[in-house]
Amino acid sequence: MEIIIFILLIVVNLVLILQDLFVRKVHVVPLIIHLLLSLLYAYQKNLDIDDLFVRASLNLSYLALLFLVLLILIKIKRKPVSVLFQEWIGIGDLIYLISVIPFFELRAYVFYVMICSLAGVFVGILIKKWKSVNSVPLVSVLGIVFLILVVLQETGKQILLSY
Repeated sequence: MEIIIFILLIVVNLVLILQDLFVRKVHVVPLIIHLLLSLLYAYQKNLDIDDLFVRASLNLSYLALLFLVLLILIKIKRKPVSVLFQEWIGIGDLIYLISVIPFFELRAYVFYVMICSLAGVFVGILIKKWKSVNSVPLVSVLGIVFLILVVLQETGKQILLSY
């Protein structure tokens, strides 16, 4: 059963990455499926409910802090708050960040977000050289880094994931 969940998780990630790269929008159904598969995967890896609740609480608190800082930055720039989800980050990006929470303890989650942010800046620079697009396919960046970490974890190389 664990291998089936693992394969489905990879397939759903690939769907999300391709949607974000080529359509530049991510449908909510694969995101919800990703969250459910993440929870099933955590269950298969014997992560109990108390640990999952603590992990979710800490990681969601970190995300809330990040968004609070972004809102302060928006206010300093005297822009409307709606700019956060219209120009800076999409709802799909936020939902994806929430859906990977079962895989990371707080320290690893912070590191994952930082790696993805740096990779997103790098991808943004590359995209601007070849296309006149001002947005970064963040779900693609998040998904690719996540897939690399999951595959490394499953092949026995403990990197960030906490199982």
